[in-house]
Amino acid sequence: MTTTVAKIMTIEEFLKLGFIDESPAWEYINSEVIQKPMGGGKDSLLQKKLVAVIDTATNDYEAFPEMRCSCGNRSVVPGVLVIAKVSI
Repeated sequence: MTTTVAKIMTIEEFLKLGFIDESPAWEYINSEVIQKPMGGGKDSLLQKKLVAVIDTATNDYEAFPEMRCSCGNRSVVPGVLVIAKVSI
């Protein structure tokens, strides 16, 4: 079941809310605030394995489970976030 907060707000207002990272996390998509559906045991196991495979397969990318990603008019918490490593 997904819970939605009816109040329309900006992404800046959303990111200031104190409860958005409670489990399950809250997401902001196009001015709509939605609580992310909670995954089960199989979902957690898949996340764990994907992160391990990605992290050992290459030095160019790094994987993170359940990490908030805010860009444009969205703030979501994907099951696995993959980020390219930047060389300085």
